[in-house]
Amino acid sequence: MDITKTEAEQRGWARLTGLAYLVIIAGAMFAQIVARGGLIVGGDPQGTIDAIRASEGLWRLGFVAEIMAFCADVFVAFGFYVILKPISRNLALLAAFFRLVMAAVQALNMQNHFDVLFLIDDANWLTAFDSAQLAAMAMLSLKAHTAGYMIGLIFFGFGNAFLGLALLRSRYVPALISFLVMAGALAVAGGLIAIFLDPAISEMISPWYMLPTFFGEVSLALWLVIMGVKIPSASKAG
Repeated sequence: MDITKTEAEQRGWARLTGLAYLVIIAGAMFAQIVARGGLIVGGDPQGTIDAIRASEGLWRLGFVAEIMAFCADVFVAFGFYVILKPISRNLALLAAFFRLVMAAVQALNMQNHFDVLFLIDDANWLTAFDSAQLAAMAMLSLKAHTAGYMIGLIFFGFGNAFLGLALLRSRYVPALISFLVMAGALAVAGGLIAIFLDPAISEMISPWYMLPTFFGEVSLALWLVIMGVKIPSASKAG
């Protein structure tokens, strides 16, 4: 069956978007689990700053990996807009806008990650602070980074809710993947808002509230790369 120029463009962007999505997942997981997760010592500011000083290269690599992930987020936002615009321009725009805001918030928030490197430097002006003060300031930067990361994920959650709805309407991917994307999005946004309102809730729902969106994102990215999108012959813009 002949396909239109628009359909060919959608199919091409689908696989490129899937590849960019895998870059996001890999970069974010490396930064969050390997770099920060491997070097931050819970409840021990001095141990944390010593670990980062001993593995400065890993800390810097985590920074670059996550910045690249946020660059890929911009690509993904545009890719999904191209794919989903024929289904619903409004949903495609909302999904793209929320993802772009998320990427901007989290990219700027990476300054808090990088600030720690200034505190482990041998610059003369740092002699005005003792080691305990430097460690405390490093932990403050890391706490601020965590808060900024969570704020960005709230925008991500709302954006993925619109994305999942548009995917469900499009029938481009299996309905199960669309529902996983939406369920994960609502779990992330709702969970993080609840944590901001009452931090004690974090102990009850972490990290479980992140699992649906993880499975939804991985499933969607792999489906786009391997299978592409199946465009129904009767699909129309909404």
